[in-house]
Amino acid sequence: MTPIFIPVDAKVKIDLQLENPPRILCTLGSVRWVKNIYSNEMFEVGINFIDPSFEFRKAIRSHVEKLKLEKFFEDEHGWHREYKLKIH
Repeated sequence: MTPIFIPVDAKVKIDLQLENPPRILCTLGSVRWVKNIYSNEMFEVGINFIDPSFEFRKAIRSHVEKLKLEKFFEDEHGWHREYKLKIH
């Protein structure tokens, strides 16, 4: 989620904070959808990673494998788990 409206197709730099081991992964993304939350005070965004590196994909794949036992939630956009993202 972000307090800033980001339009669909906008290009963004993503810093994805992972745990176990703690690290931050960086890549570029493109906004695919935006959902208004709390009367334009907060927005959820769907991001498509743009040409992620092999290391990025490997770290994400490993992270997702570790999360398989955790609860996810589903809405009209698919399955989700909340991540801490910094969008620049």
